Amino acid sequence: MIKIFTTSQQKIGQRGEQIALKYLISKDFEIVQRNYSTKDGEIDIIAIKDNVFYFIEIKTTLLRNSNVFDKNRYKPEYNVSREKLLKIKRCAETYVFEYNVSCETCFGVLLIEIDDKNNRSYIRFMGNIIIENQASENEY
Repeated sequence: MIKIFTTSQQKIGQRGEQIALKYLISKDFEIVQRNYSTKDGEIDIIAIKDNVFYFIEIKTTLLRNSNVFDKNRYKPEYNVSREKLLKIKRCAETYVFEYNVSCETCFGVLLIEIDDKNNRSYIRFMGNIIIENQASENEY
């Protein structure tokens, strides 16, 4: 199914996905699937590298003042919630079962900041994220 992006936020996300694909391919990841969906949610990119399956969430923001060093800027990681990660985990478990994946798996988040003024993108990859089902005692 072809996704139609209509809102400005969706269009920024679509740009981020294209940047993420180029980045991952340049780092020798093989793209297995994009936008894998289940009743639990969606995984933006499923890729494999060195016989490890990566379930990758992509978060993209526009860099408003062209200063990636501004500590007060709105960062893409602010859009990664615990609930979102748990949805990705459940979705990945479905994928592993559905496709009988028997090799190692891990979760990652690609954080992309687009600087339109200077025609640049800043990318950070948080790989091997551990997603726990239960809240820690510090969250109470």
